[in-house]
Amino acid sequence: MPKAVSLLSALLYLAVLSDSTVAWRIWGQKGSHMSDGSSCFCCRGGGEAVLTKSSQQLGGGHDGDDHDAEISDRERRVLQDIDRFMTKTSQTSASVVQENPLVVPIRWEDVEEAINDLTSSTGSHQYVVNEKESQNSDRATTAWSFLRGLAESDTFLTEFWHQRPLLIRAAEMPSASWVDGIFTLEHDLKEGVDNSYIAGHKTADVLRNGTKTDTWLLEPMRPVSSQGRSTASVASTTTSWSDVQDALQGGTIYFNTAGSLWPSLGALCRLVMYAFGLPTNCNVYVTPPGCTVSVPPHTDRQDVLVLQTEGYKRWRIFSPPKRQPGGRDPLDRGKQGDVLTIENLGQPLIDTIVGPGDVLYVPVGFPHITDTLNANEGNEHATNRKASVHLTMGLDTHVWMITMAHLRWALLQRCGLDFKIIFENDDDYWKAIETLPIGFLARRLQSSSMPPGGNCWQSTVESLLQGNGLTDEYLDLVANELEGLLIELEPNRWEMDNSNDDNQKTPLPSRQDMKDCISYMIDTHWKSILDSQADLSKVDLNPSSKEEAIIKAFQGTQNQDLIMERFAIFCKSEAMAKMYAERRMLAKSKTQGLY
Repeated sequence: MPKAVSLLSALLYLAVLSDSTVAWRIWGQKGSHMSDGSSCFCCRGGGEAVLTKSSQQLGGGHDGDDHDAEISDRERRVLQDIDRFMTKTSQTSASVVQENPLVVPIRWEDVEEAINDLTSSTGSHQYVVNEKESQNSDRATTAWSFLRGLAESDTFLTEFWHQRPLLIRAAEMPSASWVDGIFTLEHDLKEGVDNSYIAGHKTADVLRNGTKTDTWLLEPMRPVSSQGRSTASVASTTTSWSDVQDALQGGTIYFNTAGSLWPSLGALCRLVMYAFGLPTNCNVYVTPPGCTVSVPPHTDRQDVLVLQTEGYKRWRIFSPPKRQPGGRDPLDRGKQGDVLTIENLGQPLIDTIVGPGDVLYVPVGFPHITDTLNANEGNEHATNRKASVHLTMGLDTHVWMITMAHLRWALLQRCGLDFKIIFENDDDYWKAIETLPIGFLARRLQSSSMPPGGNCWQSTVESLLQGNGLTDEYLDLVANELEGLLIELEPNRWEMDNSNDDNQKTPLPSRQDMKDCISYMIDTHWKSILDSQADLSKVDLNPSSKEEAIIKAFQGTQNQDLIMERFAIFCKSEAMAKMYAERRMLAKSKTQGLY
């Protein structure tokens, strides 16, 4: 079994190397920018800096005593929103259901299960309520209330989501910080990895020795041969704690899809997913003190909640650089040989030290760079120069193709129409790749028949839960958004009425075609991804064997490729369907008879 699991582990992590799915070319060959007709979509960067500190200031004042004066009004409003929600829902779980219906088609029992799993898997962790009192705790319930409070914040939705980063200090939390110590190097990583089949990655030697500083390169923590088998001896097919310590010398190590490997992180993934209504993945990053470049400047195709669980790390976050026509995908800059230099990024929106208990939101596509060079200096609590440990909770809407741009692509593909397009302005692109109005984002939908923040999505969730599909009202609202997107992107392409005066123009796809695509994207595709992610993140606290989690994670990736293959078949994209089918078959052939 060790050899078999070693191969499974290698295949799993090699697949994760390029995200859980392969990004599909929704724009075609002409360009990579587009736009939506809704004025509620955002512009990037938001103008003024959210929080900026000089390098001389970095490392001091983490306790928050000097931070209140620097908090913007919008940041303060988010904190107040979270505080109000947590206060309102602090009595009983029944009040949460009654006053704040869930934004995903699940039962409250699923949330309770995740809360209980998080409590069980972190039961021995000390939870600090305040400086004078500590107890073993209500950490999981606090985590859920905080996450729902953030998702329910109108200020977060309208002024931060996809617009600007947000930093919430542990000292500014409206309640005790549930993040501090929820996952630590010694208690969680060491116990979980040592003598297991979990095989992480590390930054490449060229980053560690300073040869390269402008593109993100990584490699397996233990070398893997071209056949996918570990080059370690048979006697060391499992990961030892010494492997981790060796890999930590001089650079960052990380564990992708960690929610499928650690019970506590799996439970946390589900809570984030249930709170926001978006597919969620968790990665673990560990960086030793004094690291000049933890990760070089790069962008990601996920919105990310960074949870700093131990130690200190410097973060610099920038507005997205201006797109170069025909250039690299703005969501994949600074990776796989693409060069993204800090000199070309301008002044950072945030330049600060993030410490234990802090929460940081980084919007999709916003370049960032991290280091621990001076992160411990000036922090009175940074004893023994601890390594930095943080979790990235990725809200994977772009990875799983549940954006307005992907909806446009699916519609045009399905109707046999050309989806290739040139976009002249950067704002158009960022508007177009907005996530579908699902989960907490559905509040942006407005109609004359309901008040702001009305019950359109809530009634839709109930309908989905009962197996009745999307409501007519919701379908009409999303179809309106899709039609507006099509027209604004290509006003000269579409025939705007039923006349045939201009034979050069193309009739818009029918409303029924639009609704068919919307229904599949949400009622089938989105729900399938959520179900798959929830299943993957239910990790047994007491597995029957060490390899159980690895095997389950591998099977989960196979299932997710099948979901994407079915999505491609619906969209009538033979090339995409073939790609996912071949990925599944190749992985299956390499592991035939091994599990």
